[in-house]
Amino acid sequence: MLTKVSKEFKWEMSHRLPFHKGLCKNIHGHTYKLRLDLEGEPDMNGMLVDFYDMETIMRPIIDRLDHAFLCDSNDQIMLNFLKDNGFKYEVIPYTSTSENIVKYFAEKSIPEFKKFGIVSKIYIRLFETEDVFAEIFENL
Repeated sequence: MLTKVSKEFKWEMSHRLPFHKGLCKNIHGHTYKLRLDLEGEPDMNGMLVDFYDMETIMRPIIDRLDHAFLCDSNDQIMLNFLKDNGFKYEVIPYTSTSENIVKYFAEKSIPEFKKFGIVSKIYIRLFETEDVFAEIFENL
């Protein structure tokens, strides 16, 4: 019987959208929440993926981002500022929209969850605020 297991994570992070015509082009931050759902057929012990394993895979990614500035590799203004002032930051090869942040998590985590062999689908939902989110799902 298909089963879904879920785990949520929260962290603080700042970013900016240099292309944006409004306030989001400025440096600002959010309390991000990520919900990870894994779906598949549990093993003979009745377990799909241990919640500890979900934490082990996702926590290092989140720890890199927690209290950091997420910076587009093309945003030289911010990269220079962050480097010159010793701030914590993570560089990504695209703008830090919610859609791209959830893509970042998918790129980092999906290869790890594929290794379990019994996970058939992954959903990653990233809340930028309490009431807006972007989501990626993929069949494994």
